[in-house]
Amino acid sequence: MMQHTNLHLRIAVVSLLFLSVGIGCASTPTMQDEPTTAGPAARPARLSVELYTAWKDHRYTYIKLTDKGVLGYTGGRDATQRVFKPITTLSDAQLDAVWAVIRKYNLTEAKDTMFGTAERVTYQASISTGGLGHNFRTTDDKVPGVKELHDLLFGYQADVQFKVQGIGGGK
Repeated sequence: MMQHTNLHLRIAVVSLLFLSVGIGCASTPTMQDEPTTAGPAARPARLSVELYTAWKDHRYTYIKLTDKGVLGYTGGRDATQRVFKPITTLSDAQLDAVWAVIRKYNLTEAKDTMFGTAERVTYQASISTGGLGHNFRTTDDKVPGVKELHDLLFGYQADVQFKVQGIGGGK
């Protein structure tokens, strides 16, 4: 009788073990279940970006977005020294667009790809989503999305500066 009870006990333990492993596996996402974009869909409350860009033809830009939504820009020599000159405060829609690019290309986890010499352009980026910051350096198109992020932020400051200075139509 004692052996019979031990057998039932062992069967029960093994059954519970398989059940718990099965439940654990069912709730763990597989690679196919992973989203194609990274990070939360909603923009973090404190998003900041610094992006220094150096082209082979000696053009330089430094763009900084503070966690308060203030966008600053400098070009040329001031950019090489990372001088911050506030230009405008971005709207919620503009900040959402910035976050969408960062999320689309998973730039908060981009790898440092600064190997060799750039053919056209070098980027140094820092992206912070509150307490966590991520820095990386890359050249040309080795990290997809960096150029798109640069062009988006550059466009926001250009719209304001050209409109204020009376150059072009601005938006």
